[in-house]
Amino acid sequence: MTAGPLHGVRVLDLTRVWAGPLAGRILADLGADVIRIEPPWARGPRDVSPTAAAATHFYPDDDPGEQPWNRSGIINKHNRNRRGVALRLDLPQGKAVADRILASCDILLENFTPGVMQRLGLTDEHLREINPRLVHVAMPGWGLTGPHHHYAALGPMVEAAAGQCMLMGYRDAIPYRQGMAFPDAISGIHAPGATLVALWQATAQPEAPPPFAEGAQLEATVVFNGPALLDVQITGHEPERRGNRHPHYAPQGVYPCTGDDAWLALTVTSDSEWRALCELAPLPPDFPDWDTTQRHADHDAIDEAIAAWTSAAEPGELMELLQGRGIIAAAVLDAPGMIADPHLQARGFWVDMEQPQWGRAFPFAALPVHFDRTPETYRLPGPALGEHNAEVLREAGIDERHLMTFEGE
Repeated sequence: MTAGPLHGVRVLDLTRVWAGPLAGRILADLGADVIRIEPPWARGPRDVSPTAAAATHFYPDDDPGEQPWNRSGIINKHNRNRRGVALRLDLPQGKAVADRILASCDILLENFTPGVMQRLGLTDEHLREINPRLVHVAMPGWGLTGPHHHYAALGPMVEAAAGQCMLMGYRDAIPYRQGMAFPDAISGIHAPGATLVALWQATAQPEAPPPFAEGAQLEATVVFNGPALLDVQITGHEPERRGNRHPHYAPQGVYPCTGDDAWLALTVTSDSEWRALCELAPLPPDFPDWDTTQRHADHDAIDEAIAAWTSAAEPGELMELLQGRGIIAAAVLDAPGMIADPHLQARGFWVDMEQPQWGRAFPFAALPVHFDRTPETYRLPGPALGEHNAEVLREAGIDERHLMTFEGE
């Protein structure tokens, strides 16, 4: 039982960017046979200059190589465990091939802007005609209905519309972005759950039409603001931007440590933790007697004293010391720090995968959920563009003569 809990389930993945590919990768890690169709131009330019490669860090060792479209770290991270087909759905022959593939699939996953599926001829009626049991999962940015349903969606814009930017920022400062398209990740982890529920419903009720599942990126992001929304309803006031501060716990912050750009995150949640911190750090003698109210009132002074202590120590050592006394603390890790983290390494979180265009293996994040009897699998690296065209098309019943004609076109 090592093929994954979704072994035997076939998914046609038409997604793009981050949210949809993340959802497809989760299903693939769980053992589903995920076939990703992408147009020939989906992976960026044919030629990438060394200057651009060095600026973006998209490529191993900042080298785009002779086939940059196959060397991108981001693309290969998203495409793990998939089979890749390069196909133009805007051409009649490409659409006909996609129909043949869809006929053998259990799930169709897409995150197009509303209207794109219809323009491609993949209407609900057409999908039911070629595969009456197909479960369709859509991940539109703003939803399929409503006055803004036709808007294009990018994570940073969805973040703003979902109210997250209003919560981000320093005290008495303007709203801030988080620096990454976080709504894509939020939507990407919601969609697999919706997919599995829809698949279960289709299996449990085979006499009923297969379910259609919609997961709007905007709504998936809004629900992450639950405490702030509740606070507004209770108090009638907008939440205050606090920077690294917490509305109830004090002190809380990110403090400098010795080394280049090294930091420690720290939160004190009780008076007993505060006293334990005062025993470890050389803080002023009157500090231990401060209750939560006074700690909030004099947070700046506390931050200054803690920073003077942390700046002389390594963040990892401080984390061990503080956690040993029951104080919540963590070293702030960058990407190399996470890969080297002994805890993640001991849990086998990093999976080394090699793609022929790279020349060597690189670590990738594993699936963050685990099953004892049907463990997740890491079977395939991200495919080269169109790597599995012949294989998948033959499975769809396209004979050698038609395959040669198709490839020639």
